[in-house]
Amino acid sequence: MSSYALTEITYPGASATEVSGINAFGVVTGLYIPAGQQTVLSFIWSPADGYMSLPPAPDGGTEVQTVAILNDGAVAGLYEIPNDAGIQNIGFIYQNGAYTIIAPPNAVTSGVLAANSSGELVGYAESEAGFTAYSYMNGVYTTLPSFLNTYQTIPHAVNASGVIVGDMENEQAVTRAFLYDGTRLLDISDPLGVNSVAVAVNATEEVVGQYTDASGNTFSYTYSNGVFAQLGGPVGAQDILATAINDSGTIVGTYTDASGRQLGFVDNNGTYTTVAVDDDPLTEITSINDAGEILGIAESSSNQLYSFTAEPNCFLSGTAIATIAGEQPIETLQIGDLIITADGAVCPIRWIGRRTLYAHGRDGHGGHRIADPIKVSPIRIMAGALGGNLPSRDLFLSPDHAILLNDILIQAGALVNNATIMRLARPPECFTYYHIELTHHALLLAEGIPAESFVDNVDRLGFDNWAEHKALYPNAAPIAEMNVPRAQSYRQIPHHLREQLDIHSRELAGKDRTAA
Repeated sequence: MSSYALTEITYPGASATEVSGINAFGVVTGLYIPAGQQTVLSFIWSPADGYMSLPPAPDGGTEVQTVAILNDGAVAGLYEIPNDAGIQNIGFIYQNGAYTIIAPPNAVTSGVLAANSSGELVGYAESEAGFTAYSYMNGVYTTLPSFLNTYQTIPHAVNASGVIVGDMENEQAVTRAFLYDGTRLLDISDPLGVNSVAVAVNATEEVVGQYTDASGNTFSYTYSNGVFAQLGGPVGAQDILATAINDSGTIVGTYTDASGRQLGFVDNNGTYTTVAVDDDPLTEITSINDAGEILGIAESSSNQLYSFTAEPNCFLSGTAIATIAGEQPIETLQIGDLIITADGAVCPIRWIGRRTLYAHGRDGHGGHRIADPIKVSPIRIMAGALGGNLPSRDLFLSPDHAILLNDILIQAGALVNNATIMRLARPPECFTYYHIELTHHALLLAEGIPAESFVDNVDRLGFDNWAEHKALYPNAAPIAEMNVPRAQSYRQIPHHLREQLDIHSRELAGKDRTAA
Protein backbone atom coordinates (compact mmCIF):
# COMPACT_ATOMS: atom_id res chain seq x y z
CA MET A 1 0.00 0.00 0.00
CA SER A 2 1.79 3.11 1.24
CA SER A 3 5.52 3.75 1.40
CA TYR A 4 4.95 6.78 3.63
CA ALA A 5 5.91 7.01 7.29
CA LEU A 6 2.81 8.00 9.27
CA THR A 7 3.06 10.34 12.24
CA GLU A 8 -0.06 10.50 14.40
CA ILE A 9 -1.32 13.94 15.35
CA THR A 10 -3.85 13.83 18.20
CA TYR A 11 -4.11 16.86 20.45
CA PRO A 12 -3.46 15.73 24.05
CA GLY A 13 -6.69 15.11 25.92
CA ALA A 14 -8.87 15.80 22.88
CA SER A 15 -11.87 13.71 21.88
CA ALA A 16 -11.28 14.58 18.22
CA THR A 17 -8.52 16.21 16.19
CA GLU A 18 -8.69 17.39 12.59
CA VAL A 19 -5.63 18.71 10.77
CA SER A 20 -6.25 21.52 8.30
CA GLY A 21 -2.94 22.82 6.91
CA ILE A 22 0.81 22.23 6.60
CA ASN A 23 3.49 24.72 5.60
CA ALA A 24 6.76 24.22 3.71
CA PHE A 25 8.61 23.38 6.95
CA GLY A 26 6.25 20.62 8.06
CA VAL A 27 4.48 22.73 10.73
CA VAL A 28 0.83 21.74 11.00
CA THR A 29 -2.32 23.49 12.14
CA GLY A 30 -5.71 21.99 12.89
CA LEU A 31 -8.78 21.80 15.09
CA TYR A 32 -9.54 19.82 18.22
CA ILE A 33 -12.39 19.29 20.68
CA PRO A 34 -11.35 18.95 24.33
CA ALA A 35 -12.63 15.78 25.99
CA GLY A 36 -16.06 16.29 27.54
CA GLN A 37 -16.69 19.50 25.60
CA GLN A 38 -18.19 20.49 22.27
CA THR A 39 -16.24 23.69 21.67
CA VAL A 40 -13.91 23.71 18.66
CA LEU A 41 -10.42 25.07 19.30
CA SER A 42 -7.32 25.32 17.11
CA PHE A 43 -3.69 24.33 17.54
CA ILE A 44 -0.24 24.50 15.95
CA TRP A 45 2.06 21.45 15.96
CA SER A 46 5.66 20.91 14.91
CA PRO A 47 8.04 17.96 15.38
CA ALA A 48 10.37 20.21 17.41
CA ASP A 49 7.93 22.09 19.64
CA GLY A 50 4.94 19.76 19.91
CA TYR A 51 1.44 21.17 20.41
CA MET A 52 0.38 24.75 21.11
CA SER A 53 -3.27 25.74 21.51
CA LEU A 54 -4.40 29.10 20.18
CA PRO A 55 -5.67 31.42 22.95
CA PRO A 56 -9.33 32.53 23.14
CA ALA A 57 -10.48 34.70 20.25
CA PRO A 58 -11.27 38.42 20.75
CA ASP A 59 -14.71 39.75 21.80
CA GLY A 60 -15.82 36.43 23.29
CA GLY A 61 -15.26 34.57 20.02
CA THR A 62 -15.78 30.82 20.02
CA GLU A 63 -15.34 27.88 17.63
CA VAL A 64 -11.88 28.96 16.50
CA GLN A 65 -11.10 27.20 13.21
CA THR A 66 -7.77 27.51 11.39
CA VAL A 67 -7.69 26.71 7.67
CA ALA A 68 -4.08 27.48 6.68
CA ILE A 69 -0.59 28.01 8.10
CA LEU A 70 1.94 30.32 6.44
CA ASN A 71 5.67 29.65 6.18
CA ASP A 72 6.35 32.28 8.87
CA GLY A 73 4.14 30.35 11.30
CA ALA A 74 1.07 32.61 11.13
CA VAL A 75 -2.28 30.80 10.95
CA ALA A 76 -5.50 32.01 9.38
CA GLY A 77 -9.15 31.05 9.61
CA LEU A 78 -12.37 32.18 11.24
CA TYR A 79 -14.19 32.16 14.56
CA GLU A 80 -17.77 32.74 15.72
CA ILE A 81 -19.30 35.51 17.81
CA PRO A 82 -22.77 34.63 19.15
CA ASN A 83 -25.15 37.61 19.23
CA ASP A 84 -28.86 38.42 19.20
CA ALA A 85 -28.97 38.06 15.42
CA GLY A 86 -27.47 34.57 15.52
CA ILE A 87 -23.90 33.59 14.70
CA GLN A 88 -21.43 36.03 13.19
CA ASN A 89 -18.28 34.64 11.55
CA ILE A 90 -15.09 36.68 11.72
CA GLY A 91 -11.97 36.07 9.63
CA PHE A 92 -8.61 36.29 11.34
CA ILE A 93 -4.87 35.82 11.14
CA TYR A 94 -2.98 34.87 14.31
CA GLN A 95 0.74 35.38 14.92
CA ASN A 96 3.03 36.04 17.88
CA GLY A 97 0.23 35.77 20.40
CA ALA A 98 -2.12 38.25 18.72
CA TYR A 99 -5.24 38.03 16.55
CA THR A 100 -5.77 40.41 13.63
CA ILE A 101 -9.32 40.61 12.33
CA ILE A 102 -9.61 40.12 8.56
CA ALA A 103 -13.00 41.43 7.42
CA PRO A 104 -13.78 43.72 4.46
CA PRO A 105 -15.51 47.00 5.27
CA ASN A 106 -19.27 46.71 5.89
CA ALA A 107 -19.07 42.91 6.16
CA VAL A 108 -21.65 41.44 8.51
CA THR A 109 -19.97 38.06 8.48
CA SER A 110 -16.72 36.89 6.90
CA GLY A 111 -14.10 34.17 6.94
CA VAL A 112 -10.61 33.42 5.64
CA LEU A 113 -10.63 30.22 3.56
CA ALA A 114 -7.07 29.92 2.20
CA ALA A 115 -3.64 31.55 2.18
CA ASN A 116 -0.45 31.41 0.12
CA SER A 117 3.24 31.44 1.00
CA SER A 118 3.42 35.18 0.27
CA GLY A 119 0.89 35.97 3.00
CA GLU A 120 -2.06 36.71 0.71
CA LEU A 121 -5.41 35.60 2.15
CA VAL A 122 -8.65 34.81 0.34
CA GLY A 123 -12.09 34.45 1.86
CA TYR A 124 -15.75 35.36 1.72
CA ALA A 125 -17.80 38.26 3.06
CA GLU A 126 -21.53 38.85 3.42
CA SER A 127 -23.02 42.31 3.69
CA GLU A 128 -26.31 44.00 2.93
CA ALA A 129 -25.11 44.20 -0.68
CA GLY A 130 -24.80 40.42 -0.93
CA PHE A 131 -22.29 37.56 -0.76
CA THR A 132 -18.86 38.23 -2.27
CA ALA A 133 -15.31 36.86 -2.24
CA TYR A 134 -12.18 38.85 -1.53
CA SER A 135 -8.41 38.73 -1.39
CA TYR A 136 -6.37 40.52 1.26
CA MET A 137 -2.72 41.55 1.12
CA ASN A 138 -0.84 44.18 3.15
CA GLY A 139 -3.99 45.83 4.43
CA VAL A 140 -5.71 46.03 1.03
CA TYR A 141 -8.96 44.22 0.27
CA THR A 142 -9.86 43.36 -3.34
CA THR A 143 -13.31 42.11 -4.28
CA LEU A 144 -13.25 39.26 -6.79
CA PRO A 145 -15.36 39.63 -9.95
CA SER A 146 -18.04 37.06 -10.71
CA PHE A 147 -19.88 35.46 -13.59
CA LEU A 148 -23.33 36.68 -14.62
CA ASN A 149 -26.12 35.42 -12.34
CA THR A 150 -23.67 34.28 -9.67
CA TYR A 151 -25.30 33.92 -6.25
CA GLN A 152 -22.14 33.34 -4.23
CA THR A 153 -18.39 32.96 -4.83
CA ILE A 154 -16.22 30.61 -2.78
CA PRO A 155 -12.41 30.81 -3.21
CA HIS A 156 -10.64 27.56 -2.31
CA ALA A 157 -6.95 28.24 -2.99
CA VAL A 158 -4.44 30.92 -3.95
CA ASN A 159 -0.94 30.28 -5.32
CA ALA A 160 2.23 32.23 -4.51
CA SER A 161 1.56 34.63 -7.42
CA GLY A 162 -1.95 35.46 -6.26
CA VAL A 163 -3.86 33.29 -8.77
CA ILE A 164 -7.13 32.29 -7.12
CA VAL A 165 -9.38 29.31 -7.88
CA GLY A 166 -12.73 28.23 -6.51
CA ASP A 167 -16.36 27.97 -7.58
CA MET A 168 -19.29 30.23 -8.22
CA GLU A 169 -22.88 29.13 -7.60
CA ASN A 170 -26.03 30.49 -9.23
CA GLU A 171 -29.54 30.58 -7.82
CA GLN A 172 -30.23 27.15 -9.33
CA ALA A 173 -27.36 25.73 -7.20
CA VAL A 174 -25.23 25.00 -10.29
CA THR A 175 -21.54 25.50 -9.57
CA ARG A 176 -18.87 26.55 -12.06
CA ALA A 177 -15.13 26.45 -11.39
CA PHE A 178 -13.17 29.65 -11.89
CA LEU A 179 -9.59 30.93 -12.11
CA TYR A 180 -8.82 34.58 -11.43
CA ASP A 181 -5.31 35.96 -12.01
CA GLY A 182 -5.98 39.58 -11.06
CA THR A 183 -7.03 40.64 -14.54
CA ARG A 184 -8.83 37.69 -16.11
CA LEU A 185 -11.76 35.69 -14.75
CA LEU A 186 -11.84 32.29 -16.49
CA ASP A 187 -14.58 29.70 -16.41
CA ILE A 188 -12.64 26.43 -16.01
CA SER A 189 -15.56 24.10 -15.44
CA ASP A 190 -14.79 20.67 -16.86
CA PRO A 191 -16.90 20.38 -20.06
CA LEU A 192 -18.07 16.90 -19.03
CA GLY A 193 -19.55 18.08 -15.75
CA VAL A 194 -22.84 19.56 -14.60
CA ASN A 195 -21.29 20.99 -11.44
CA SER A 196 -17.61 21.79 -11.14
CA VAL A 197 -15.24 23.17 -8.51
CA ALA A 198 -11.53 24.03 -8.55
CA VAL A 199 -9.87 23.12 -5.25
CA ALA A 200 -6.15 23.87 -5.70
CA VAL A 201 -3.64 25.66 -7.95
CA ASN A 202 0.16 25.58 -7.99
CA ALA A 203 2.89 28.00 -9.07
CA THR A 204 2.60 27.07 -12.77
CA GLU A 205 -1.20 27.51 -12.67
CA GLU A 206 -1.92 23.81 -12.84
CA VAL A 207 -5.38 23.37 -11.33
CA VAL A 208 -7.04 20.33 -9.81
CA GLY A 209 -10.74 20.10 -9.26
CA GLN A 210 -13.81 17.92 -9.05
CA TYR A 211 -16.99 17.62 -11.05
CA THR A 212 -20.21 15.63 -11.16
CA ASP A 213 -21.82 14.38 -14.35
CA ALA A 214 -25.51 14.27 -15.24
CA SER A 215 -25.88 10.93 -13.44
CA GLY A 216 -24.40 12.29 -10.21
CA ASN A 217 -21.06 10.46 -10.53
CA THR A 218 -18.02 12.25 -9.10
CA PHE A 219 -14.72 12.65 -10.94
CA SER A 220 -11.57 14.74 -10.62
CA TYR A 221 -9.71 16.68 -13.29
CA THR A 222 -6.62 18.74 -13.99
CA TYR A 223 -6.61 21.96 -15.96
CA SER A 224 -3.63 23.76 -17.48
CA ASN A 225 -3.53 26.34 -20.27
CA GLY A 226 -7.01 25.53 -21.49
CA VAL A 227 -6.54 21.74 -21.46
CA PHE A 228 -8.61 19.43 -19.24
CA ALA A 229 -7.59 15.89 -18.27
CA GLN A 230 -9.52 13.46 -16.12
CA LEU A 231 -7.61 11.83 -13.26
CA GLY A 232 -7.56 8.07 -13.71
CA GLY A 233 -6.63 7.18 -10.14
CA PRO A 234 -5.26 3.85 -8.88
CA VAL A 235 -6.46 0.68 -10.61
CA GLY A 236 -10.12 0.05 -9.77
CA ALA A 237 -10.57 3.43 -8.09
CA GLN A 238 -14.01 5.01 -7.82
CA ASP A 239 -15.15 8.46 -6.64
CA ILE A 240 -11.70 10.04 -7.05
CA LEU A 241 -11.51 13.33 -5.15
CA ALA A 242 -8.36 15.35 -5.79
CA THR A 243 -7.73 17.82 -2.96
CA ALA A 244 -4.34 19.48 -3.49
CA ILE A 245 -1.36 19.93 -5.83
CA ASN A 246 2.13 21.19 -5.03
CA ASP A 247 4.52 23.21 -7.17
CA SER A 248 6.16 20.10 -8.67
CA GLY A 249 2.76 18.87 -9.87
CA THR A 250 2.24 16.10 -7.32
CA ILE A 251 -1.49 15.62 -6.70
CA VAL A 252 -3.11 14.14 -3.61
CA GLY A 253 -6.63 13.10 -2.76
CA THR A 254 -8.98 10.30 -1.79
CA TYR A 255 -10.69 7.45 -3.62
CA THR A 256 -12.97 4.50 -2.91
CA ASP A 257 -11.80 0.97 -3.63
CA ALA A 258 -13.92 -1.99 -4.75
CA SER A 259 -14.75 -2.93 -1.15
CA GLY A 260 -16.08 0.54 -0.36
CA ARG A 261 -13.06 1.55 1.74
CA GLN A 262 -11.88 5.14 1.30
CA LEU A 263 -8.13 5.50 0.82
CA GLY A 264 -5.70 8.31 0.17
CA PHE A 265 -3.59 8.59 -2.95
CA VAL A 266 -0.51 10.44 -4.19
CA ASP A 267 -0.17 10.97 -7.95
CA ASN A 268 3.36 11.63 -9.23
CA ASN A 269 2.95 12.25 -12.98
CA GLY A 270 0.51 9.36 -13.35
CA THR A 271 2.25 6.99 -10.91
CA TYR A 272 -0.17 6.40 -8.03
CA THR A 273 0.72 5.47 -4.46
CA THR A 274 -2.04 4.46 -2.07
CA VAL A 275 -1.88 5.80 1.48
CA ALA A 276 -3.85 3.99 4.19
CA VAL A 277 -3.78 4.07 7.98
CA ASP A 278 -3.77 0.48 9.22
CA ASP A 279 -7.20 -1.05 8.60
CA ASP A 280 -9.19 2.13 9.20
CA PRO A 281 -12.20 2.46 6.86
CA LEU A 282 -11.34 6.04 5.90
CA THR A 283 -8.08 7.77 5.02
CA GLU A 284 -8.29 11.22 3.45
CA ILE A 285 -5.33 13.18 2.10
CA THR A 286 -6.08 16.89 2.31
CA SER A 287 -2.79 18.74 1.74
CA ILE A 288 0.71 18.48 0.33
CA ASN A 289 3.55 20.95 0.79
CA ASP A 290 6.44 21.71 -1.54
CA ALA A 291 8.72 19.32 0.36
CA GLY A 292 6.36 16.47 -0.59
CA GLU A 293 4.96 16.03 2.93
CA ILE A 294 1.31 15.09 2.93
CA LEU A 295 -1.36 15.74 5.51
CA GLY A 296 -4.49 13.70 6.03
CA ILE A 297 -7.25 12.39 8.23
CA ALA A 298 -7.99 8.84 9.28
CA GLU A 299 -11.32 7.85 10.80
CA SER A 300 -10.93 5.25 13.53
CA SER A 301 -12.98 4.06 16.49
CA SER A 302 -11.27 6.74 18.63
CA ASN A 303 -11.58 9.48 15.99
CA GLN A 304 -7.81 9.83 15.87
CA LEU A 305 -6.41 11.83 12.99
CA TYR A 306 -2.95 11.60 11.50
CA SER A 307 -0.45 13.60 9.53
CA PHE A 308 1.54 11.79 6.89
CA THR A 309 5.11 12.69 6.02
CA ALA A 310 6.94 11.51 2.91
CA GLU A 311 10.55 11.23 3.95
CA PRO A 312 12.98 10.19 1.17
CA ASN A 313 14.06 6.56 1.58
CA CYS A 314 17.83 6.70 1.53
CA PHE A 315 21.29 5.35 2.37
CA LEU A 316 23.46 7.06 4.98
CA SER A 317 26.92 8.39 4.05
CA GLY A 318 29.60 5.71 3.99
CA THR A 319 27.36 2.92 2.69
CA ALA A 320 29.31 0.64 0.31
CA ILE A 321 27.56 0.14 -3.06
CA ALA A 322 28.60 -2.58 -5.52
CA THR A 323 29.99 -1.15 -8.77
CA ILE A 324 32.02 -2.57 -11.67
CA ALA A 325 35.06 -1.06 -9.92
CA GLY A 326 34.26 -2.85 -6.66
CA GLU A 327 32.41 -1.58 -3.60
CA GLN A 328 32.44 2.23 -3.37
CA PRO A 329 31.16 4.62 -0.62
CA ILE A 330 27.91 6.07 -1.87
CA GLU A 331 29.03 9.68 -1.40
CA THR A 332 31.90 9.14 -3.88
CA LEU A 333 29.64 7.95 -6.71
CA GLN A 334 28.69 10.17 -9.64
CA ILE A 335 26.08 10.26 -12.40
CA GLY A 336 27.10 7.79 -15.11
CA ASP A 337 29.02 5.43 -12.81
CA LEU A 338 28.16 1.77 -13.46
CA ILE A 339 26.66 -0.13 -10.54
CA ILE A 340 25.92 -3.85 -10.27
CA THR A 341 22.37 -4.80 -9.34
CA ALA A 342 21.33 -7.78 -7.24
CA ASP A 343 20.49 -9.79 -10.38
CA GLY A 344 23.96 -9.18 -11.85
CA ALA A 345 22.98 -6.48 -14.35
CA VAL A 346 25.18 -3.43 -14.93
CA CYS A 347 23.33 -0.09 -14.88
CA PRO A 348 24.48 3.53 -15.10
CA ILE A 349 23.53 5.92 -12.31
CA ARG A 350 20.98 8.41 -13.61
CA TRP A 351 20.97 10.72 -10.57
CA ILE A 352 21.97 10.77 -6.89
CA GLY A 353 19.67 12.61 -4.50
CA ARG A 354 21.10 14.17 -1.34
CA ARG A 355 19.26 15.20 1.81
CA THR A 356 21.04 16.77 4.79
CA LEU A 357 19.26 16.71 8.14
CA TYR A 358 19.92 18.37 11.48
CA ALA A 359 18.96 16.68 14.73
CA HIS A 360 17.98 20.00 16.32
CA GLY A 361 17.67 22.33 13.33
CA ARG A 362 20.52 24.27 11.74
CA ASP A 363 22.62 26.11 14.35
CA GLY A 364 19.94 25.41 16.94
CA HIS A 365 17.37 27.39 14.95
CA GLY A 366 14.85 26.54 12.30
CA GLY A 367 17.14 27.34 9.39
CA HIS A 368 16.69 23.89 7.88
CA ARG A 369 13.91 21.32 7.90
CA ILE A 370 13.94 19.99 11.48
CA ALA A 371 14.41 16.23 11.61
CA ASP A 372 11.73 14.25 13.48
CA PRO A 373 13.75 11.41 15.05
CA ILE A 374 11.02 8.80 14.67
CA LYS A 375 10.74 9.43 10.94
CA VAL A 376 14.28 10.18 9.88
CA SER A 377 16.82 8.89 12.42
CA PRO A 378 18.99 6.22 10.75
CA ILE A 379 18.23 2.53 11.25
CA ARG A 380 21.34 0.44 12.01
CA ILE A 381 21.31 -3.17 10.75
CA MET A 382 24.29 -4.82 12.42
CA ALA A 383 26.72 -6.88 10.35
CA GLY A 384 25.37 -10.44 10.19
CA ALA A 385 21.92 -9.51 11.55
CA LEU A 386 20.17 -10.96 8.48
CA GLY A 387 22.10 -14.26 8.47
CA GLY A 388 24.82 -15.53 6.16
CA ASN A 389 27.19 -12.81 7.37
CA LEU A 390 24.91 -10.20 5.83
CA PRO A 391 25.11 -7.32 5.79
CA SER A 392 28.87 -7.54 5.45
CA ARG A 393 29.24 -4.39 7.55
CA ASP A 394 26.77 -2.39 9.63
CA LEU A 395 24.21 -0.96 7.21
CA PHE A 396 22.58 2.42 7.94
CA LEU A 397 19.32 3.31 6.17
CA SER A 398 16.50 5.80 6.53
CA PRO A 399 13.44 4.20 8.18
CA ASP A 400 11.45 3.94 4.92
CA HIS A 401 14.23 2.53 2.72
CA ALA A 402 13.39 -1.07 1.81
CA ILE A 403 15.63 -4.10 1.46
CA LEU A 404 14.62 -7.38 -0.16
CA LEU A 405 14.16 -10.39 2.14
CA ASN A 406 12.39 -13.58 0.99
CA ASP A 407 11.01 -11.75 -2.07
CA ILE A 408 9.45 -9.00 0.09
CA LEU A 409 10.56 -5.36 0.15
CA ILE A 410 10.74 -4.59 3.86
CA GLN A 411 11.29 -1.05 5.06
CA ALA A 412 14.13 -0.71 7.54
CA GLY A 413 11.93 0.79 10.26
CA ALA A 414 9.77 -2.35 10.25
CA LEU A 415 12.78 -4.53 11.09
CA VAL A 416 13.72 -2.78 14.35
CA ASN A 417 14.16 -5.29 17.21
CA ASN A 418 16.24 -3.05 19.51
CA ALA A 419 18.95 -5.72 19.62
CA THR A 420 20.64 -6.26 16.25
CA ILE A 421 18.50 -3.79 14.29
CA MET A 422 17.82 -0.48 15.98
CA ARG A 423 17.03 3.18 15.47
CA LEU A 424 19.88 5.47 16.46
CA ALA A 425 18.77 7.11 19.69
CA ARG A 426 21.37 9.87 19.29
CA PRO A 427 22.07 10.49 15.61
CA PRO A 428 24.83 12.92 14.61
CA GLU A 429 23.84 16.58 14.83
CA CYS A 430 24.17 16.72 11.04
CA PHE A 431 23.89 13.74 8.70
CA THR A 432 23.31 13.20 4.99
CA TYR A 433 21.21 10.61 3.20
CA TYR A 434 21.82 9.60 -0.44
CA HIS A 435 19.50 7.88 -2.90
CA ILE A 436 20.56 6.39 -6.24
CA GLU A 437 18.21 6.70 -9.21
CA LEU A 438 18.47 4.35 -12.18
CA THR A 439 16.32 4.27 -15.29
CA HIS A 440 14.04 1.82 -13.46
CA HIS A 441 13.25 0.67 -9.93
CA ALA A 442 15.83 -2.01 -9.14
CA LEU A 443 17.84 -3.64 -6.35
CA LEU A 444 21.30 -2.32 -5.60
CA LEU A 445 23.79 -4.17 -3.43
CA ALA A 446 24.46 -2.16 -0.27
CA GLU A 447 26.92 -3.84 2.10
CA GLY A 448 25.96 -7.02 0.19
CA ILE A 449 22.21 -6.60 0.82
CA PRO A 450 19.66 -6.08 -2.03
CA ALA A 451 18.26 -2.60 -1.38
CA GLU A 452 15.91 -0.58 -3.57
CA SER A 453 16.95 2.23 -5.87
CA PHE A 454 14.92 5.43 -6.04
CA VAL A 455 11.30 5.24 -7.13
CA ASP A 456 9.34 8.48 -7.47
CA ASN A 457 6.44 7.62 -5.20
CA VAL A 458 8.04 10.29 -3.02
CA ASP A 459 8.70 13.81 -4.25
CA ARG A 460 12.23 14.76 -5.37
CA LEU A 461 11.60 18.18 -3.80
CA GLY A 462 12.52 16.52 -0.51
CA PHE A 463 16.16 16.39 -1.68
CA ASP A 464 18.62 19.27 -1.36
CA ASN A 465 19.61 18.98 -5.04
CA TRP A 466 16.18 18.39 -6.61
CA ALA A 467 16.73 21.31 -9.01
CA GLU A 468 19.66 19.40 -10.53
CA HIS A 469 17.32 16.57 -11.55
CA LYS A 470 14.78 19.02 -12.96
CA ALA A 471 17.50 20.66 -15.07
CA LEU A 472 18.86 17.33 -16.32
CA TYR A 473 15.49 15.66 -16.98
CA PRO A 474 12.77 18.30 -17.43
CA ASN A 475 10.43 15.78 -19.07
CA ALA A 476 11.31 12.74 -16.96
CA ALA A 477 8.87 9.85 -17.26
CA PRO A 478 7.57 8.28 -14.03
CA ILE A 479 9.48 5.33 -12.59
CA ALA A 480 7.23 2.32 -12.07
CA GLU A 481 7.62 0.47 -8.78
CA MET A 482 8.70 -3.18 -8.90
CA ASN A 483 5.85 -5.65 -8.67
CA VAL A 484 7.04 -6.96 -5.30
CA PRO A 485 5.09 -7.00 -2.01
CA ARG A 486 6.13 -4.27 0.44
CA ALA A 487 6.04 -4.44 4.24
CA GLN A 488 6.11 -1.07 5.98
CA SER A 489 5.41 -2.24 9.54
CA TYR A 490 6.48 -5.20 11.68
CA ARG A 491 3.03 -6.78 11.62
CA GLN A 492 3.15 -6.92 7.82
CA ILE A 493 6.23 -9.15 7.86
CA PRO A 494 5.20 -12.84 7.47
CA HIS A 495 5.40 -14.80 10.72
CA HIS A 496 7.94 -17.31 9.39
CA LEU A 497 10.26 -14.49 8.36
CA ARG A 498 9.94 -12.85 11.77
CA GLU A 499 10.99 -16.15 13.39
CA GLN A 500 13.93 -16.43 10.98
CA LEU A 501 15.10 -12.91 11.84
CA ASP A 502 14.75 -13.67 15.57
CA ILE A 503 16.99 -16.73 15.12
CA HIS A 504 19.63 -14.63 13.36
CA SER A 505 19.41 -12.08 16.17
CA ARG A 506 19.94 -14.73 18.86
CA GLU A 507 22.81 -16.28 16.90
CA LEU A 508 24.53 -12.92 16.55
CA ALA A 509 24.01 -12.16 20.23
CA GLY A 510 25.54 -15.57 21.07
CA LYS A 511 28.60 -14.82 18.94
CA ASP A 512 29.05 -11.51 20.74
CA ARG A 513 28.91 -13.21 24.14
CA THR A 514 31.43 -15.88 22.98
CA ALA A 515 33.78 -13.20 21.69
CA ALA A 516 33.48 -11.38 25.00
